[in-house]
Amino acid sequence: MKIVDAHCDVLWKLWSQPKLSFDGPSQASAVDDAVRLHASAPLLRHSGVFVQSFAVYIPPSVLPPQRFYAALQMIDLYRRHIIGDEREWIPFYTADDLARAERSGRRVALLTLEGADAIHGDVTYLRTLYYLGVRIVGLTWNYRNEVADGIGEAHPGGLSDFGRRFVQEAAQLRLLLDVSHLSEPSFWDLMAIHPHPVIASHSNIYELRNHPRNLRKEQVEAIFASGGCIGLTFVGDFVSEQPTASLDDLLRHVECCFEWGGVKQTGFGSDFDGADRLLQDVQHAGHWHRVVEALLKRYKEEEVRGLLGENWLRLFRRYFGHQGDDQRTNGQIVA
Repeated sequence: MKIVDAHCDVLWKLWSQPKLSFDGPSQASAVDDAVRLHASAPLLRHSGVFVQSFAVYIPPSVLPPQRFYAALQMIDLYRRHIIGDEREWIPFYTADDLARAERSGRRVALLTLEGADAIHGDVTYLRTLYYLGVRIVGLTWNYRNEVADGIGEAHPGGLSDFGRRFVQEAAQLRLLLDVSHLSEPSFWDLMAIHPHPVIASHSNIYELRNHPRNLRKEQVEAIFASGGCIGLTFVGDFVSEQPTASLDDLLRHVECCFEWGGVKQTGFGSDFDGADRLLQDVQHAGHWHRVVEALLKRYKEEEVRGLLGENWLRLFRRYFGHQGDDQRTNGQIVA
C-alpha cells in the first residue's frame, strides 16, 4: 500500500537545528531528543512512505525582509540533503514524476509552502518558488499576512486585494492551494473565487475537537465539492481535548469525513516535526504500520488504500497531469 503524507516540517527542523541530519540517526536509535527527526530518511524508508510533502515554513521570528531568503535556505537544504542526486528521492514537478518513481522503486519528495509570508506582496516571488519546485501553497500560517488572515487573529478578515491577485496567479500556475491555518472568512473568500480544487493538508474535524485549527462540517463539504482532499493530522491537540490522544480518537475524524462524502477524498498529513504532542501510538514515521493495522481492522482494503495514499495520488495525477511550458521537462526546470 502506498503511503502519502501531505505535511511535515522536516525542513524547518533542519534549518532551525543545524545539528540534525535527514539521513539519521533514526528516531528509534537516537538517544538524545535533540538529534531526532520524526520523519528522517531511515524512518520513511522503514515505513515505505511513497510521497512525503516537505513544507517551507517561515516562523514569525524571522523579520519580513529576511523571509524570502529563509525560504531559499530551506529549499537549498531540500535540494542538497533530501533529493540530492535523486538516488532515493525524486522531486515532484508533474504527475509524470509519480510514474517515474513507481517504475524505478524510488520515493517522491513534494515541496510545499506553509504560509505566503515569504511572498512579500509580489507574485514574482510566488512564481520564483514555483520555478524552484513548490507545488502546494498554504495561504497563511496562524497570523495575518499580505494575502489573508490566519486562524490566530482575534478578529479575522478575509482575502486582501493582493490576496485575490495571489489566488489568480496561483490558479494560472496550477499551484494547489492549502487552507490549513486559514481563517474562516478567508476560507470562504477563497472558495468563492478559486476555480480549482483546494486541500487541507493537515487539519481535523471541528465538531469532534473544537480547536480553531480544525475545519467545520460546511468547510469540509466545500473542500470535497471542489474536488480536493483533506489530510487528517496526528497532532494530539487537534484530535482530542484529552491530555493524550490515540489512533482510535483519530479514526473518529475519519468516520466524519466518510459520513460527509469523503471516502475518496480523505488522507493524512502527519505534521511530523511540527508539533510537540502527537498521537500516543504514532510518535514518528516509523509508526506508520500502526496506522495501517488500525485502518485494516475497521475498513475495506480499498478504503484503506485510499486513506493511506491513493486518494492523494488520484488528485495529484489529475491536477498536475497537465505539463506546461514552465514545468519540468526531461529532468530540467524551464521558465
